[in-house]
Amino acid sequence: MNSSPIIKDILERLDIDLAKMMMPEASSDLVILIALHKARYESINIASELRQESRRWLETNGYGRYKKQSFSSDGSLPE
Repeated sequence: MNSSPIIKDILERLDIDLAKMMMPEASSDLVILIALHKARYESINIASELRQESRRWLETNGYGRYKKQSFSSDGSLPE
C-alpha cells in the first residue's frame, strides 16, 4: 500500500481527528483506529517499528488484517 505524505502522516501518528475528515462515514473512533492500524501495518512506506506496533495492537485486540489475511507466523511484514 503506497500512501501520500498526508496519509503517511495520519498513519504514523494514528491521527483519528484528521482521519475523521477523510472517513466521515465511519461509525466510531474505534472503527477509525482499527482502520488506521490495518492500513499502517500494510503500508510499505511506514517504518517497520510502527508497522509491528500496529500488528501487536491488532492481534492484542482481536483484529486481523484486511481481507481476513493471516499475519505471518515469522513476524515478517507485507511487501
